[in-house]
Amino acid sequence: MLRTTTSATLLLCAAIGGAAEPSAPAPVPATTPAPAVAPRVVAGTQPIRFSGPDLAQVAKVRFFASNNQGMTWTPAGEQVVDAANPVAPQLDFKAPSDGTWAFVTTAVLRDGRTEPEPTPGKLPLNALITVVDNTPPQVTDVQATIDSTGPTSVTVGVTWTGVEANPSGASIEVSGDGGRTFVAAPSTGLSGYVKLTAPRTADADAVLIKVTIRDLAGNSASSAPKRIPLPKDPEQNLASAVAALPSAAEIIPPERPDVVADVPAVAGSAPASGSGSAPAPAAQANPAAVASTPAPAKPSAVPASLAPSPFIKVPRAPGAVPAAVFLRGQAAVDVLADARALAAISETAPALERYVLLRNSEVAAEAAGEELLLRNVSGDAAATIVAYGELTPELRTDTVRIEAARARLVLGAPDEAIQILGRLPRSSPRFREGMLLIGVAREAQGRRGEATKIYEHLAGGDDAVAAEAKARNGK
Repeated sequence: MLRTTTSATLLLCAAIGGAAEPSAPAPVPATTPAPAVAPRVVAGTQPIRFSGPDLAQVAKVRFFASNNQGMTWTPAGEQVVDAANPVAPQLDFKAPSDGTWAFVTTAVLRDGRTEPEPTPGKLPLNALITVVDNTPPQVTDVQATIDSTGPTSVTVGVTWTGVEANPSGASIEVSGDGGRTFVAAPSTGLSGYVKLTAPRTADADAVLIKVTIRDLAGNSASSAPKRIPLPKDPEQNLASAVAALPSAAEIIPPERPDVVADVPAVAGSAPASGSGSAPAPAAQANPAAVASTPAPAKPSAVPASLAPSPFIKVPRAPGAVPAAVFLRGQAAVDVLADARALAAISETAPALERYVLLRNSEVAAEAAGEELLLRNVSGDAAATIVAYGELTPELRTDTVRIEAARARLVLGAPDEAIQILGRLPRSSPRFREGMLLIGVAREAQGRRGEATKIYEHLAGGDDAVAAEAKARNGK
């Protein structure tokens, strides 16, 4: 009978199958068929122990092993049973190779009877079947994207793949505090996708991802921690940009006193005079501080090329644009209308000149998105990326990020496109469009499976994004 003890020691019972002689003084130990059980998966040296109903009758036990389902049998060892102190013999077997191994024993009784050796080509019913696996798993690929970030947490989407013949599961760990602590999520597959949220500390500039795969024999392997840079907080960027601004008096020319009143004062700078006069003496008391901040370039007058050609029929006749540092009110609205009118009749260059001028206006956020859209439509993706880099953080709206990501995809840079799109909040009206572009980027990276999941998710809607997702997924 084959069985295991409560201590998980493997036991083998000799299949004493020879018929007893009529005059035999003692009966031959009987064998009991073993119940069908799934093979165990083990690693390292395995103790194979013989178990019989009457060890006193056994003189020695021979062990045989096969790694080809009984086609051939190899002697693995022999153990003598002490007559004075009969103890079940045990063989410590170290498999020369991984694979499925079968073990049987034959007993030699003290009265001379011997059980025959196992027959090549046959696998006895009472053979012990064991899967030997000494090879650790392999983690072949780990990818991760930042899903969302907050002041104290970060959510990451992780995909992984591995190689293992007898897998038992994988664990995914994410750290948002520089590796001091990890948040783990269990999984049961060699490959998959999981989303994890981990605590984030202010000093952490990256997320660390670690994947561990285990097998049924107890072997395991972990990937080297993968570092995913955290996107910079736009609020911090904006605060830094504001802190670096020169004083209002340096920005506003003295001849435009009417503009000074609407310029917010910067912490640490002297208030500007309502009449456009020079800054108060307190602001000049520390000339070194003023000199440390580079003076901004003086804005030039609107170039004559901004005026529409007399041969162009513009829906609304563009008016003269005042040469102001900051366009506000009707002046800003008029320039935006001029840009839109010129773009509508494919006068791209003068339209873009107006949009660039509007970066310093009350309608800057709205104009920036239209500017990048026009650059993309005109087929100049490289100029779109340059323009995106020139925009201040507060002007990088969801629309701007969408167009910058499109340009990155056109230029064959899906990784950068995903980084840009990762800043879109789920509450954004453009979020679904951003997810669609992430799917396109995943395809460009050769990760069609992930792209398909994204398309299937988006196809459930009834908008243009859903139609595009269905088309890209072949449905």
